[in-house]
Amino acid sequence: MVIYNVLQRTRDPVKELGANESYAATVIPYDTALRIGLSWAAGRLRSAGLRPYLCERTRGMALVGMRSLSAIEVINESVYLKLVRCKPLEEVGEGRPGPS
Repeated sequence: MVIYNVLQRTRDPVKELGANESYAATVIPYDTALRIGLSWAAGRLRSAGLRPYLCERTRGMALVGMRSLSAIEVINESVYLKLVRCKPLEEVGEGRPGPS
């Protein structure tokens, strides 16, 4: 419920906060995104100017909203959950991810 409320209020971090595009990202555990509605969560990320990606990470999958793929490098340097093999959600589809 907390992530749902946060996503409802999400704004473009680059416009609203003056964030660098390389640092603008939102990471949502995939199972949480499924519970609140993957399409809805992806739509909220898009409305905030972030492109939704489906990424593998150290502990399962994640829905990640980013302006730039270079944000992955910044996230991996500063957060213990490493993001790998990120694909745009449009490419993967909004169903359950299949085997690679």
